Amino acid sequence: MTEFEERRSHISRKMAKVLDYLAGPEPGDKDRTPATGMAMEGAVEIYRLSLETPIDPAEMAAFKARFTELMQTKENRIGLALFLSSCEQEADRGRLDGYADACWSRSVLQIINDEFTPLEPLLYEPDREAIQDIDETLHDVADDAPPVREHEIPSWIPASHWWWRAPKQQDMSEEERRQRLEYDWYDWHD
Repeated sequence: MTEFEERRSHISRKMAKVLDYLAGPEPGDKDRTPATGMAMEGAVEIYRLSLETPIDPAEMAAFKARFTELMQTKENRIGLALFLSSCEQEADRGRLDGYADACWSRSVLQIINDEFTPLEPLLYEPDREAIQDIDETLHDVADDAPPVREHEIPSWIPASHWWWRAPKQQDMSEEERRQRLEYDWYDWHD
């Protein structure tokens, strides 16, 4: 098997794993629930890998169709709502230790929406404004958020993901940045 074939095989296995995460348990298996967040992050990994290794268009189309179908289940729509809630909490903590995590979660949401399936039809009514609310929070906390250093931003993240570079204090000292990111430790040791 050539290196290219190995990479394609790896991507195919990743696709199967993502769909398995979304499919959830087999009938009668009450110990396993769908792992929507893991599936979404796995899909983002497939996106990243596809930038390096072309994926057969028919295979990608079949994956996207099944991904969309599975995301429409009640369990995965609830999982999406939980992922949104987690991203909102991270954004709310943006002035301290949550900004980089919120950026990652927000990029996951955007890549899923842009590359795999539109999120709007999957959102329950109370969550319809959640992405806009997350964006507003990231914008609001950017004045005081510890910056995400350029080397910490994944190189393959689309340039349109403005939130990664939004913090205004790009010149924040490493000491102040560390104190914000590790504020729990500093509170404990004061």
